[in-house]
Amino acid sequence: KQRAFLFKDLREDEKRRHNYTSSQLEMDPEVAACNIQRLFRGFFSRVKAAESRDEELIFIGMKPARETGDGLEKELATAYKKRKTEQSDNKEAYAKALVDLKDEVTRDEGPQMRDGLRQERHLWVTDSIAESKEIPEDLTEFYKQKYPSPPVAEEVVEEPAGKKKKDDKKDKGKDKGKKGKKKKAPAEEAPPKEPPPLQGPSEITGTMYGNILNYQADWEDKEDWKYNFAQKHDVELAKKKIRVDVEAELKDAVDEMLKQNLAKIKAQLNPAKGGKKGKG
Repeated sequence: KQRAFLFKDLREDEKRRHNYTSSQLEMDPEVAACNIQRLFRGFFSRVKAAESRDEELIFIGMKPARETGDGLEKELATAYKKRKTEQSDNKEAYAKALVDLKDEVTRDEGPQMRDGLRQERHLWVTDSIAESKEIPEDLTEFYKQKYPSPPVAEEVVEEPAGKKKKDDKKDKGKDKGKKGKKKKAPAEEAPPKEPPPLQGPSEITGTMYGNILNYQADWEDKEDWKYNFAQKHDVELAKKKIRVDVEAELKDAVDEMLKQNLAKIKAQLNPAKGGKKGKG
């Protein structure tokens, strides 16, 4: 028996030596299976040991809990809902603030705006009466002078090229008939090509320039927005937006009142003129 075991060990050693020394690696399936099992069991044992160690550390509070993707997605969804809720609340608060600020601007700044509009129109009426000796019926001419229409560019009508060539040929024929036989003049050098005309401002560039000016006027020097984490509306910008509407309403009211006053003055002057003519 011992001799048989000895021969068996020698054959296995010879097989292993042959596998390592041969150019083509050939391994016994049983040996390969044993190596694979050994590697896998070692790796699996190390992973299990690391997991159990982490669980113990998490349990005693020496290591933070592992975060999964589900938890992060829930946090993102919660943050998104919270952000949208704050935006809707801020939008409602801004709409309510516009109504309150409109009353405030009308109460505090309305009288000054009204006086400025009335004074501007009174000066125009006075100058118009001094020039034309007549009382204007409305403020149409006032707005034409204040907001003149842009000048219309005149279109230059160019003659067709064929017609120009015919005219040039006729002129040349007349010159040849007058001059008779003369030596040909030296050919003049062709004038250099003129650069293409520059394009005027377009609608896109005008819009971009307006947006840049608005940013420079409203946001460039403003430092409060950096600390506005709640994303609340700015009171001064809201007032600036409301002033346009308030001024438009006051403008309509002042214009209507001035028209009524002009009509009353005309009605008072016309009967007086008619009475004088009747007496004469």
